[in-house]
Amino acid sequence: SRTSFSIKDTFSITEDSLNVTEVGVQTRRTRVAANSVNISLANQVSPRTLVSIGLSERLTEYDDQTIFNSPGATGPGAQTGKANISANSANISLVHQVSSKTSMSIGLSERSTEYDDQALFDNRTDTADLSLNHQWTTEMSMDLSYGYSIYTFDKGGNRSDDDSESVNINIGYVKPFSSTFSSNLSAGFSYFAGFYDTTVFVGQATIEKIYKSSSFRLAYSRKTSTSTGLNNELKINNRVSVVNSYT
Repeated sequence: SRTSFSIKDTFSITEDSLNVTEVGVQTRRTRVAANSVNISLANQVSPRTLVSIGLSERLTEYDDQTIFNSPGATGPGAQTGKANISANSANISLVHQVSSKTSMSIGLSERSTEYDDQALFDNRTDTADLSLNHQWTTEMSMDLSYGYSIYTFDKGGNRSDDDSESVNINIGYVKPFSSTFSSNLSAGFSYFAGFYDTTVFVGQATIEKIYKSSSFRLAYSRKTSTSTGLNNELKINNRVSVVNSYT
């Protein structure tokens, strides 16, 4: 068997300053310090089966300061706010090549976020998913997936749980018109059970042209994303992008 291992440690500091000229307001400064560690391990347990494990931890410190001078005040005042956030995730997946044209994967993941502020909700999401991919031809493929998630929230010892299910079917088509000009089209739907109980059309389309020293790419996508369950929000994201690259 073949095994690959990687670890990545990232530290960043971001500072923003906002000056407002209105009377009574103010200068606002925000400082965000974050440190994240990502560990990944993959093992080719057999010629057709790959097992992957991922672990991550992110510690974030927010330091927010607002300086203001209200009308009639004797001098400037300041309000400060600090918050520490700890986010952790773990996942394991198994990908098996059933045949030369069909593959399936099984995944389990856990993601949790904890706040030092008792007014905020600690939350945890546990997800299991199963997916199947079939390549009909070199140009056409189908993806079918099922996912189940459990959301847990904790605020001051008060715990609540919720869950949701999703089913996704997608048909993809790739057409290379030439070695420098190609298109990619996919369409399908996503069904969300539980508190969403709705079906959404999703898809994407891309055309790309490669020149001698540059490339042009036009893309459109319609995707969905869900909140962690606290607000029961289902978002539909429509995006159009144009990319010109030069080398």
